This record gives sequence, structure tokens and C-alpha cells, in this order.
Amino acid sequence: DEIVVTAQKRSESALDVPISIAAYSGETLEERTLRNLEDISLVTPGLTLDQSGGFGGQTVSIRGIAPTAGAATTGFYLDETPLQQPTTIFSPAVVPVVFDLDRVEILRGPQGTLYGAGSMGGTVRFIQTQPDLTEASATLNAEVAKTDDGGVTPQFSIYGGAPLVNDRVA
Repeated sequence: DEIVVTAQKRSESALDVPISIAAYSGETLEERTLRNLEDISLVTPGLTLDQSGGFGGQTVSIRGIAPTAGAATTGFYLDETPLQQPTTIFSPAVVPVVFDLDRVEILRGPQGTLYGAGSMGGTVRFIQTQPDLTEASATLNAEVAKTDDGGVTPQFSIYGGAPLVNDRVA
């Protein structure tokens, strides 16, 4: 299936973007049970999470470009809003939950021209599902996992939307 991305600040097919990009649609995220950035990093070449810093901190790098101190080298965006990233071993990266997303885009390589100095290694963009201005919808997800010699882990999520003013606000 064709995925339309906005990596270059305009909608175009992922196949037509002249940069190295990995894009996962919302359906792909659900089918492959990609629930967080760690899961996404396991299936995305060049995206690495290093949690060896301890104290709950992690370093996110794309193509091996990682900060040792100072500003982050991987930019994170929720739609068009930049998410500031701490680069200390005491702070985990601030990333949204992979939930009710239209897609996730991983742009490899320097993205400073479009996404600023904090995107030297690349940029991870979380694109939210846009509200439907004409129809109401809801989705319910339920999962249960059991670990040998362990407990049961249930997970439930629900999301939805509805028009408040038809064709104007949802």
C-alpha cells in the first residue's frame, strides 16, 4: 500500500521522497503490535535506543549519530510540534505513546534544514489521526498476555471522535 508522508512539509508518496525514510501506517503499527519507540526501533534499520545509561535514561540515535552531552541529535515531532529532548542519563526521551496515530515517519540523515539543529542524525515524526468532520467513530483494543511462571497482563484502550459542528469541528 502507498503511504503518503509529509516529510518535506508537503504531502507526497513515500516512494517519491528523495531522502532515506521509513514510514509505518497506523494499520501497520496495529498489525505488527508496535506499541512504543523501542518496538519501532526493532524493525527500523538505523534507529537505535541505547538504555545503558542507567537511571531510566535512554539515548535515541539514527545512523549512529548520538549525543554524549548537550543538545539532542534526533528530533522528535508530534505533528508539526517539536518535542524537546533531554540528553542526560537521568531522563528518558519524551515520546508520545503509539496510540491512535495515522503514521510514524523516521527520516534518516541530517534534517536541519526543515527540522532544526536538533535533527543532526534524523527526525522521528508521530502524525496523529485527523478528526472526521462528518462521521462519528470509535475503536476498542483489548489484549491479554501471559508469561510462563508469571502473571497475566491485560491492556485496554479506546479512542474515538465525533463531529461537534457538522463539517466544522470534531
